[in-house]
Amino acid sequence: MERRHQVAGTPAIAVPIRVRGMSHEGRYFDEETETARLAGEFIVVRLRSLVDLESEVHILNACTQVGGNYRVVWIHRPAGADSYSAGLEMLDAEGDIWGPDSGPAADPVGFAPPSVVLECRRCHRKVATPVPEADAEYVSEGFSIALACDACKATTTWAFASGEVADPALPAATNPGETAGQTSPRPRVFTRDERTKGRAPLKILVKIIRSKFGKSFFDICETQNVSRTGFYFNTDQGYDVGESVEVVMPYRADSEGIHVQAQVVRVDNLKDTYRKGVAIQLGGMKASG
Repeated sequence: MERRHQVAGTPAIAVPIRVRGMSHEGRYFDEETETARLAGEFIVVRLRSLVDLESEVHILNACTQVGGNYRVVWIHRPAGADSYSAGLEMLDAEGDIWGPDSGPAADPVGFAPPSVVLECRRCHRKVATPVPEADAEYVSEGFSIALACDACKATTTWAFASGEVADPALPAATNPGETAGQTSPRPRVFTRDERTKGRAPLKILVKIIRSKFGKSFFDICETQNVSRTGFYFNTDQGYDVGESVEVVMPYRADSEGIHVQAQVVRVDNLKDTYRKGVAIQLGGMKASG
């Protein structure tokens, strides 16, 4: 299958962005950073919070205030680094995120992408393949990418094979004993149905701080699922749609945490119980204390 994104060879473009999602540890994160590359529907960013390949994050352009959902395609995380680079593929946009003059939408002409040896972490098959989704500076030790493996019949994690460099003039290489010319790993085709509407069934302890009739009180609950912009939980307290609240997520009794402005957007009557299902939409952060 032909690669859909050509990032290698595109110029560096720094645009301030806000990235929100769930980290590798299952914690909600919200950080400000900037792009390193813009190539049509593919971007490269710098992050501190570690995310998983194939996970979904929400990107907001701080200049246009327009955002969209992106899938994590590759990660370059050198050992001991405090931050790392990630290649993200757009899934859907809430408008014109980057503007007409933000960067090249077409593949750079006459530029050969880096070709390296990648190893499937599941079956340990090795292939030499070009990686047009990343510049050569990223395709080194600490690089991993989500690709379809023909041997595993699934999308797996492929990692840079340390110390092995492929000759771009040669056809795809394989393990010793295999025939040359076997198909390279293929890019993942990610469909909307597979995303389960962007909700992850994560159990995270949260604290919801409320204010009614001049009094402040709180509710400590466990989420049922989490999306890029909010979460859903069950409670025995009575919430009102449109009610403004503050959220600490995740909540720990020994730490105050960061307070996030939020709003109640849905209240469900749960069958055969007096408890309610409540959907919270997250807004901006404010300093605690």
